[in-house]
Amino acid sequence: MKDRTRIAGVSVLAGLTIAAGMSMATAPAQAQSFPVKTVRVIVPFTPGSILDTVTRLVAAKASDAWGQAVILENRGGAGGRIGSEQVAKAAPDGHTLLMGSSGTHVAVVFLSKNLPYDPFKDFTPITLAVEPISGLVMSNSVPATNLKELVELLRKNPGKYAYASNGVGSVFHLTGELFKQAAGADLLHVPLQGASDVMNAVVGGHVPLGFASASSMPSQLAGGKLKVIGMASASRFPKMPDVPTITEGLPNFEAPGSWMGFYGPPAMSGALQSRIHAEFVKALNAADVKPRLEDQGLMVVANTPQQFTEAMKRSMDRYGRAIKLAGIQPE
Repeated sequence: MKDRTRIAGVSVLAGLTIAAGMSMATAPAQAQSFPVKTVRVIVPFTPGSILDTVTRLVAAKASDAWGQAVILENRGGAGGRIGSEQVAKAAPDGHTLLMGSSGTHVAVVFLSKNLPYDPFKDFTPITLAVEPISGLVMSNSVPATNLKELVELLRKNPGKYAYASNGVGSVFHLTGELFKQAAGADLLHVPLQGASDVMNAVVGGHVPLGFASASSMPSQLAGGKLKVIGMASASRFPKMPDVPTITEGLPNFEAPGSWMGFYGPPAMSGALQSRIHAEFVKALNAADVKPRLEDQGLMVVANTPQQFTEAMKRSMDRYGRAIKLAGIQPE
């Protein structure tokens, strides 16, 4: 009897070992066979946003590489929370992904009282895809030619000058608040409806300064209708290499940062995460994709999941400080 018990125990132990080994092998096997059906990339906003453009370009490349349809699905509502929550609750098999943003994964933490998901715990980061580049534009009527002269002018005239943004709580508004702090300047904020309104207000001299996207600048620059004082980015924008960054003149300035990135549901396997990451990064850097994105004022980042997570953490700090400076309360 003792021998049979001992043999049975060994048999059970061996069975458990085999089962564990099979479980460990499942993730790589799933990654190798992925995808086995249509891959949906949820864009948590209504159709027409720049997130749609980035997603479609990447989806087309991934679809060709995988031999399986990769489609965009708009699920707008609640400032991106509805679509994001859907992915947070999806199966971790890689067939439901998210094109998120600094709005859905950072700003929302400070602006919403009851967020239905945790930006870190409820998603698997794949890659920070692009950063929309913005900059500080100035009316020709302002008696300054560069950032140094502008900062001196603002400090000598507290409360006299104003900057426009595309709305309270927007990334341009928050960028302005951090600029004010870094420059030690007292600037009024003029919230407008959209980026085109900001450009028109500055060109017309109605508001002396404004923060706007790089994509809206070229035509105005070509006509000499305004000046671009500096880009609110960590490095110079390839499409506008002669324009310095604001940080070059104000080393203590840090823009809150606007970005778009791909996520999967929580608990995705590392092997599956790596497979999707590799294809998306390849697509973003493709010779017929990267230039098209840069033409629209987007800096391609295409970093690693670990770098993406670190970028999110830095954004949390900057957005938190900017929103506090702006005095915005969560709703």
